[in-house]
Amino acid sequence: MAGRRPFEDELEDWMECNGWERWEPATDQETVLNHTWRRDDFAVTDVLPRNAIVTESDQRLRAIDFIVTRLGQ
Repeated sequence: MAGRRPFEDELEDWMECNGWERWEPATDQETVLNHTWRRDDFAVTDVLPRNAIVTESDQRLRAIDFIVTRLGQ
């Protein structure tokens, strides 16, 4: 898939438009603390530009390597 990495603000806007809210779970792991989002009973972490792509063909942003978990499991 050809494309580019999104800018940080593009990624944040995309997450918010898709109903995600920033979440800072209690942890000492920097990536989890600073790059985690929550929606309903799901959390997604490793939300970084290197783990997403804006595709060349349609200019849509897509997650390609986020870590998703269901909370309370």
